[in-house]
Amino acid sequence: MQCRFLFLLLLISTSALWGQGVVFSEVSLETAITLAKEQDKKIFIDTYASYCKPCKKLNIEFKNKALAKYLNQNYIRVKVNMESEKAEDYKNKYSIVFLPTMLFLDPYGNVNMTIDHMLSANEILAIAKHLNGDNKKPAVVAASPPPTTQKAPAAHSTPPTAQPKTAPSVATVVTDESEGKILYVMGQEGGELPPEILREEAYFRMQLMDGSHHAAATKYLKTQEDWSTDVNIKFIHDFLNDARSDKFEYLIANRSAFEALLGKPRIAQSIKILVNKELERAFPRPDQERVALLTSYLN
Repeated sequence: MQCRFLFLLLLISTSALWGQGVVFSEVSLETAITLAKEQDKKIFIDTYASYCKPCKKLNIEFKNKALAKYLNQNYIRVKVNMESEKAEDYKNKYSIVFLPTMLFLDPYGNVNMTIDHMLSANEILAIAKHLNGDNKKPAVVAASPPPTTQKAPAAHSTPPTAQPKTAPSVATVVTDESEGKILYVMGQEGGELPPEILREEAYFRMQLMDGSHHAAATKYLKTQEDWSTDVNIKFIHDFLNDARSDKFEYLIANRSAFEALLGKPRIAQSIKILVNKELERAFPRPDQERVALLTSYLN
């Protein structure tokens, strides 16, 4: 009788908490992975800091009843204060730069998706369901000229030995139409690949929205001795995501070339977005000298 009473009390208390929104725990990454393995659940992580205004807006979205019910039932939910000591493991493993950053991980801590901007409760819910296999979405179609076929990421989790830590397992085959030979499988290691294949892989990975396109873009640019071609200027602009990057520094140093190709208003808007992103959401926060430099780009 006493056990039944305690169970009912726990159930009522948990339901009351769920009614208030997503229930988060501030635990270490190791603990989160342990819990995920034990319960066979994926992990949802929200990062924040005391100075982060978008983080406070996101907290309002987490009170959405439908989102709270789904995440509370199907995910291990972790909230990480990036100003705390516990944040180091998360920051180092997942290269967290901007706040809030939301991470969807498999039970082994591998990244399924990284989001470093605001989303509505409905958008977060749709992503959570899709990654958990509860929503059927069409396979991503590569926006590339070469004929390709691709396979959507598997919804189930696999151990780290069978799944990359930074991207889902995606097979994209590029063939030679004239001879029907397989020339390249996306994600393969070793050997020198044509730069145009690396470029198209970067655009394809951008559509996956798992963060793997950043490394793919860097890999392509390392093959380019001349970044000033029209193709590369457009590529650099398409993959700008951080004012703390070689691509952004190149844009600033060669701003007139970017403006000539893409237009002054478009470049000014891109610079404004990236500067404000660092000023408002970067972790750690920029110092006074860095702030002065960033604001000078807006003038």
